Amino acid sequence: VRSAPASALGSHTLKTDVCDELCAAEPACRFYAIETTYDSWEVAFPRCYLFDALTHEDIIPAAEMVDVLAFWATSAAKRGALCVVCTCADGTADCRDRDLQTVPAAAGADATTLDLS
Repeated sequence: VRSAPASALGSHTLKTDVCDELCAAEPACRFYAIETTYDSWEVAFPRCYLFDALTHEDIIPAAEMVDVLAFWATSAAKRGALCVVCTCADGTADCRDRDLQTVPAAAGADATTLDLS
């Protein structure tokens, strides 16, 4: 998939090797995408896009665009702790109806089942 650049909260040209660090440094960043296209004729250079949220309309099918890598923030602070964001009981993390933007961090959680329905 490709995220619509218009909804990005920021972008950086030619810094695609540090996109993870750029996202980590931006408090609102939850996702980032790297567009790896380089075309000197079109003056298109690799670019990193940072996103704070994604909606269905922001997702462009991969068939419409190539050379894009998508990632989400791995920071537990940004994602939230699983059993704080969701209800954990009896080995199950119940994340139903939470309107999650990304899956919460599970480090230290005592859950073996995750309900995202």
